[in-house]
Amino acid sequence: MSLRLARATRGLQLSGALLLLWGAGCNLYEGRSLDLFPPAGDVLVECRVSSDCARDRPYCASGSCVRCLLDANCDRRHPACVGNACVECRSADNCAEGQACNSVLNTCAPECSEQNTCAGPETEHCSLELGVCVQCASDEDCREPKDSVCGRGGRCVACREDGSCAADAGAPEPPSMPDMMSMPPPAPMQSPMPAPPGP
Repeated sequence: MSLRLARATRGLQLSGALLLLWGAGCNLYEGRSLDLFPPAGDVLVECRVSSDCARDRPYCASGSCVRCLLDANCDRRHPACVGNACVECRSADNCAEGQACNSVLNTCAPECSEQNTCAGPETEHCSLELGVCVQCASDEDCREPKDSVCGRGGRCVACREDGSCAADAGAPEPPSMPDMMSMPPPAPMQSPMPAPPGP
């Protein structure tokens, strides 16, 4: 009886120790989320605070490092913060006298209201829609083979949509295997020449 009682007592002691360890583990992580198993909805982010970002994009916005949050973050050449990027203009107020802001490219260009009032290789045509001089009004105005399409904002670009891009040539085709049926059958093996008779 004493041996059976001792075994039962030892089992109770082990169970109590395991319960204590389990309770300590629960208290250790109470109120925390384990980084080892983040919630399924979490997405990878580039930053949480601005100190996580590099010098060229020093501000954190919605998990991404960006160039600016306010106009005050930008320099004189690009004084306007638009879409977290420093650009040349947001409106004509950012441009010199006689210029207006190309609202698509966010760049300053000579103001115009009718055709044949623009000059210069980069501002040869008048965009009545934008009210500024632009590089092109149609694809015919783009003469460089590399940038042969007139994109939004009146700038010659390589393509306007996926259909304007050249198809990918892809990897070269592997060499074709020879047609086994058309190959001639192998020549029959010839028996070795008999050894000359001895003297």
